[in-house]
Amino acid sequence: PWPYYLDHTFDNAVIHGFFPEQSARERLLWVCFTIGAYVRTCFGDEIEILQIDDTTTTIPISDTYMKPTVNYKDPVTSIRIKEYDFTQGTPGATDKYVTDENGTVYLMTETETILYNDHAPAGALANEMTIEGIYTVNTNNSSTILTRLADWYFSRTEVDFEAIDNNSYWPGDKVIMYADSDKMLSGWIDSASFAFGLQAKARMHLLGCAEIESAKLTVISTWNGVQVDFREYTFPVGYSFTVQNRYIDIVMNGHRYILRPTAANIGGTMVSGGVAATQTYTEALDLYDGTLHITNVDEITVNEGIGEIS
Repeated sequence: PWPYYLDHTFDNAVIHGFFPEQSARERLLWVCFTIGAYVRTCFGDEIEILQIDDTTTTIPISDTYMKPTVNYKDPVTSIRIKEYDFTQGTPGATDKYVTDENGTVYLMTETETILYNDHAPAGALANEMTIEGIYTVNTNNSSTILTRLADWYFSRTEVDFEAIDNNSYWPGDKVIMYADSDKMLSGWIDSASFAFGLQAKARMHLLGCAEIESAKLTVISTWNGVQVDFREYTFPVGYSFTVQNRYIDIVMNGHRYILRPTAANIGGTMVSGGVAATQTYTEALDLYDGTLHITNVDEITVNEGIGEIS
């Protein structure tokens, strides 16, 4: 048999229903659909059966190729799912039934549940998704299945984009990405195609997208009480961020200064309304009238008459 990995969240999963004679691929599809799993076979030598969850990973804007393409499909206005119940018995003339491999007959009772999309645009034409013929769907699990399907299909927003992807984002993952410099969307990756070079790049398709609340981190850089730089970053609300403070190269009064930050990073958690931070700087180098004045550096290395400052 082919080696596989089953996520431990499914160790105690129980499925009720009836499996007809079917291929191994069809059987696996039914099982995954029922318990909320997906199958991943890329970048490994085993089949992985993993849990669908809504844990998100944020793709940095610095790794995102601008500008992603946002598409709007026809909205799914409702999902209709058929539920099944089986009891052993003798069928009548109008009864539906199934027979197992041992010849045992089970009477089949069908019911339906419909979940409506409350967020569909007013006046949208009816566009119903129907799920039927999967005999492991029943009244005990149909609500969970419908909720999962709604997360994927009730949003009409889809995105195509490219990003640096060094084994960080996979089909089946839920991610937060930058649709623009100040607009962020969350959604599930349902496909990805890779290109390889010094780094891997993936072209990804996201579905079930929703705009999420984001806010700005504003960083004001000062030196001797004077503002010398201003930066803004957009992050999701609730996101724990760490931003590296860069060295600043400025010319002032005939001097060319290299300024170094007093702290390597700025960190915190983004809140609604944004976060403002002030970063102080000190003078590291001063070039004036052809002479370099070294004020505050970590190390100077001289090799064959060439100095390297860090």
